[in-house]
Amino acid sequence: MKVPRYVRASEVRAYCYCARGWWLQYVCGYEPQTTADLEAGHEAHGRHARTVLGARRLRWLAWWALVAAMALVLAGAVLLVRG
Repeated sequence: MKVPRYVRASEVRAYCYCARGWWLQYVCGYEPQTTADLEAGHEAHGRHARTVLGARRLRWLAWWALVAAMALVLAGAVLLVRG
């Protein structure tokens, strides 16, 4: 009978942080060779997080711009109808 393999909390944390890093470490058995590799990975994740945050902010801004444009069109239509 095969003994079940338990997933440790540190593995879950590693997967949530970076699925690719988890796969490389726990499936392929690779370990970072130097602290410089780890630092480069942290910097890459930081840049990616800032890019995602900027995209989310732009999407939010676009939705509000759309709402404002629709309100202006509606106000213009009301003014045209009233004459």
